[in-house]
Amino acid sequence: FVSGTADDEGVIKFPKSLALFVALFGIELSDTLVVFCENTIIILAASKKAKLAQDLADALGSKLKQELHVLTRNKADKDAENFAKVIEYIRASKSGRKVGVLSKDKNEGSFVAGWEAALKGSNLETADASSGVSDVLAIKTDEQIRSVREGCQVAVQIVKKYVIEEILNFIDEQKECSMTKLMDQIEDQIFKVVKENKLQESDMEVIIPAIIQSGGEYDLKYTAQTKEKVLHLPEKDAPAVHIISLYLRFRFCCLTVSRTLLFNARKEQTDTYKFLLEVFEETVSVLKPGVKLSKVYEKAVGLIKDKNPKLLNHFVKELGWGIGYELRDKRLMLD
Repeated sequence: FVSGTADDEGVIKFPKSLALFVALFGIELSDTLVVFCENTIIILAASKKAKLAQDLADALGSKLKQELHVLTRNKADKDAENFAKVIEYIRASKSGRKVGVLSKDKNEGSFVAGWEAALKGSNLETADASSGVSDVLAIKTDEQIRSVREGCQVAVQIVKKYVIEEILNFIDEQKECSMTKLMDQIEDQIFKVVKENKLQESDMEVIIPAIIQSGGEYDLKYTAQTKEKVLHLPEKDAPAVHIISLYLRFRFCCLTVSRTLLFNARKEQTDTYKFLLEVFEETVSVLKPGVKLSKVYEKAVGLIKDKNPKLLNHFVKELGWGIGYELRDKRLMLD
């Protein structure tokens, strides 16, 4: 499995290889190749990362069933010799004809391109191992769960202590504010709340800028964006509905918190919201070990058909997805 270097500065990407490396080593390793063979594990990385890997190998000693071989990158020949050594390790493992890869990963950089060219030139057969890696990453450690909870507490505090209060101030003062401006202000508040909770600011990252939607235009996909429009405020006998979504990463664990805010809601809106909350709670109760993910979506659809069928045509096509070191694992979709 190989990781590359992002071309876009400051853009957080989520290739499965990086998620796997975080799970294995506790840090993100860019421009690194890790190959798992029957009796050996090969790590090819730059000198500092190679030393880290070698220290790990020395510390593990006989606890590791496979032998761990660490190779240091050689930019002089663009790692041609190193790639050749790795290929030989693969050929010596089992039948030596097939290697698992993360075919859907979109890694960038000359290191990745060099490895992919070497692998192609080796005539080894490749097979997509993405599903297997997803299954491994689906099992969360206690530390991951704790990190997600702590990160979510920050997100919830942002919505309660800042977003709602700020919107209420806009309403009281009848003050206009663009949704993009509020979006920027929310990001500033995130790190203040992190500090207030005595957490490390360096552990928190904003994956996607806060998504704010109002005024009757709503996109429930995670790819939605905040529009350059004025935040819709309620008027007498005129409701306003706001959807706020935060996408953060805390200690490499992705998390998302969304809230729907109803102002001067009509009875139909309130009843619909209460019903959807009921659907949500009933659906969550289905999430148990051994239950197929498709059954979760079927439960939600069944409840809507039975109790409020007119909403069915407006229902989303998916209820969520697997989340962890990756923002969105398509193998674990609730659809």
